[in-house]
Amino acid sequence: MGFYIIHSEKINYLFKGYFTFNKITKWISYIFLLSNIIPLFIYTYLGRYSRLYADDFCFYVQLKLKGFLGAFAYFYNVATGRFSDLALELVTISYPNYLSTYILIWILILSYSIHVIIRADKQYYFYSLLLSSTILVISFDLIPNTYFRRVISDTNHTWDPYPGIFEILYWRSGRNRLITPLILGTILLSLIFLINKNGVSPKKIKIWTFFGSGIAFVAGGFGETYVGVQMTLITLILIFVLLSQNEKKKKNFFLPIILFWLSTLFSIIIIIKSPSNLNRMGYFLQPSTLVELFQIIKSSIHHVFIQIFKWPSNILSGLSILFISFYIGKEIKIVGLNNASIRKLIVFPPILIAIVLVSSFFPAAYATSKAPPPRVLVTTVYIITFLFSIWFLLIGNFTKNNSPILSTKLSKIFFVLLFILFSINGFRNASKLYALNYQFRSFAIKFDQREEFINKSKKNGSKVITVSKINNFIGGTELSKDRDFWVNECICDYYGVDLKIKN
Repeated sequence: MGFYIIHSEKINYLFKGYFTFNKITKWISYIFLLSNIIPLFIYTYLGRYSRLYADDFCFYVQLKLKGFLGAFAYFYNVATGRFSDLALELVTISYPNYLSTYILIWILILSYSIHVIIRADKQYYFYSLLLSSTILVISFDLIPNTYFRRVISDTNHTWDPYPGIFEILYWRSGRNRLITPLILGTILLSLIFLINKNGVSPKKIKIWTFFGSGIAFVAGGFGETYVGVQMTLITLILIFVLLSQNEKKKKNFFLPIILFWLSTLFSIIIIIKSPSNLNRMGYFLQPSTLVELFQIIKSSIHHVFIQIFKWPSNILSGLSILFISFYIGKEIKIVGLNNASIRKLIVFPPILIAIVLVSSFFPAAYATSKAPPPRVLVTTVYIITFLFSIWFLLIGNFTKNNSPILSTKLSKIFFVLLFILFSINGFRNASKLYALNYQFRSFAIKFDQREEFINKSKKNGSKVITVSKINNFIGGTELSKDRDFWVNECICDYYGVDLKIKN
């Protein structure tokens, strides 16, 4: 009997020691990380079914006809001033381009950037990875649908919805154009925080400034929306340095930031000077007054906000980034920041979010009198998700020593339940995403079979080949009966034959 009592007490002691709220939360946080990693893995897995699409054919054709410099000059003068995008497209179009590489580099760079921002010790690498994976998954999840017009008859048509994230991930040109500057911008942010660290040698500052200036210039050349946001944020950092830094910090930090600013300005000038801008803007009406411009921006933001958060799952995704950021902020110690400093910093993220919203909608509103296309909104969604994350991380860090309620059992149970809820939502999203495997695979098989048929027909001497139309899972531009449509021309030139669609 005595042995039984001692043995039971030992078991109870071990049980209580192992199943504490902190340890339960820690294990569930591992599950939450898994619920983020699995969707990212599925996104990359489905990327194996993507094929050349729209602009991809055009870049390949012009590169083959004119060479790199000739093709670059052609597109810069006729199509777009996005010089970095043009260079990357023409350099990589003849080689494999793997989505897995983009996502792996992105999550590693973002994890390191968060680690640098929170000035953390090595023990916080897990939290950096957890936060970066959450930011990416939520950013992908919040991109609104894109709609393509499908003709049913001479008098009827419909607008078919497709997830906007598909154009970003599975369209090769879209991936290069939209993801690359976000990765480069994240690197630039890391360099800014590294330069601002205490005790950094002048030699390191010079090296980081050199690389940062190059990154700012190259990243700015990927698009009007991104470069506008980059210019806005660097300008705000420059103002912050001038107004609030001490003299020693200002001396070390001012020159790098002004060089980043000038590099970004140089990118904007090259984009603006492109003759293609007149061609592109000729398709749209521009606002006639500033009042009209800001009315368009306001209505566009309102419309996009409704499009994103009309789905309950998106609301849950948005809440998850706030919760996990708050939780991590509560668990870590930010080196070099006391409560007074954090209290001052908490004011800035919501102001930055509002400014980013306006600056990211400005180029499209000015050029087209419309909101940016859903694929372009990845810049806005990613940066704002990141800012919300940093904001709530600071709030969590500030309140951990100023709010006794966070230490109660009830609050700990609340955190555990939220972790479980968000993990379930992540696994549910992963399941829905994987269910698209058959659709993606079917498209890839049909595309490859059509390409094989075209190549065999070419070998047999056929100059005009009739093929079936294939509906791409990305949606939008594919072969059509309109032989003058630019996509048709590029695809026909790519294969070197005249292609016709079966009736």
